[in-house]
Amino acid sequence: MIKRDILSDIRNHISEKEMTFIIGARQVGKTTLMNILSDELKAKGEKVALFNLDFYSDKELFSSQQYFIDKIKSLYGNDKVFLFVDEIQRIPDAAIFLKGIYDKGYNFKFIVSGSGSIELKAKTKESLTGRKLEFIVSPVSFTEFVNYKTKYEFEGNIIAYLSFNSEKTQSLLKEYIAFGGYPRIVTEENPVSKRNLINEIFSSYVEKDIKQLMNVEKEDAFLILVRLLAASAGKLLNHRKLSSETSLSLPTLMNYLFYAEKTYLIDLVKPYSRSHKKEITKAPVVNFNDVGIRNYALGLYGNENAGNDSGFIFQNFIYLFIRDILRNSGYKINYWRTNSGAEVDFVIDKINDLIPIEVKYTSLKSNSISRSLRSFIQKYNPQNAYILNLTANQTVEIENTKVHIIPFYQIIEHLK
Repeated sequence: MIKRDILSDIRNHISEKEMTFIIGARQVGKTTLMNILSDELKAKGEKVALFNLDFYSDKELFSSQQYFIDKIKSLYGNDKVFLFVDEIQRIPDAAIFLKGIYDKGYNFKFIVSGSGSIELKAKTKESLTGRKLEFIVSPVSFTEFVNYKTKYEFEGNIIAYLSFNSEKTQSLLKEYIAFGGYPRIVTEENPVSKRNLINEIFSSYVEKDIKQLMNVEKEDAFLILVRLLAASAGKLLNHRKLSSETSLSLPTLMNYLFYAEKTYLIDLVKPYSRSHKKEITKAPVVNFNDVGIRNYALGLYGNENAGNDSGFIFQNFIYLFIRDILRNSGYKINYWRTNSGAEVDFVIDKINDLIPIEVKYTSLKSNSISRSLRSFIQKYNPQNAYILNLTANQTVEIENTKVHIIPFYQIIEHLK
């Protein structure tokens, strides 16, 4: 089994009164996490009930709030019971259902999972603010992937392992970039089986999340949109161009992009700006939440050397890598572009400081700093800047900024 870093965070929240929401894309391991937690509670002698709303018999219990309450009380009386509900989005207006029961103050602790935001299918704008804490489960991160592949021999010392095993590091990176981080794919060794699995995952996403949950009428147009987004990863989105290429009206296109983001297919990264007139302030950059899905949409699945696309795939990978490091920090990841053409791949906004990051899918041979990064440094005077590459490791200084040219994995130490 793959050890998931987020498990300890969720485990710590189980004792809290508010509802625990475990959300994320389909088949990223939410059910596995719920099973682990329920088994741990049972081992402690706690009363636990599990419901999977993919099954009609379980879904029937949620036909009304009173019916559900009466059923639970008939089984457990007034004792505290931990209620695990898998696939909560199967209930129309799930927020109203859960809020009504929660507000009555019963001795229930809800731990629920869903493949998308609970509000997506809601007919009303009922809010669960103050009643739940969300834990977003992503595909297996690169560090989780490496720990699994090395049988946890170097757990807690992974940077040292990657530093002293350069050839193996490049091999693991290529495998991860080629196939992505869905748990079933990570544990599967056969490349043909990996391709069959990614096809099943993607088809399931379209059929169950998009077609059924969101009532997307133009399924073919949505699939075209996904492929165009995959080809645009790491680039500015041109909404009007996408509208034309998909034959979708601009409002429908924006709606589909909203669905794609809220079902954890993509992240739309916003630009960083302090209202400078020369800075682009509107168009987002798209990154996929799994590089494997991105490759699959482009017909490049399992391709370790994607030609001209390799730099953008690596940039998408670095976005996910940084996002995982900053998971509980509250810091935002943006990008920076100006109308004059200057650009920095990522900017981490720490409120009192900025961290610009450039990404190079190569082993740098010199310490040359791009004009774009120099422009950002001159404008904002950050304490540190980073150029992430495959192997080069050195630090240079520009004005008052230290520019760290480092192997990508060393950013873990710098950001934490």
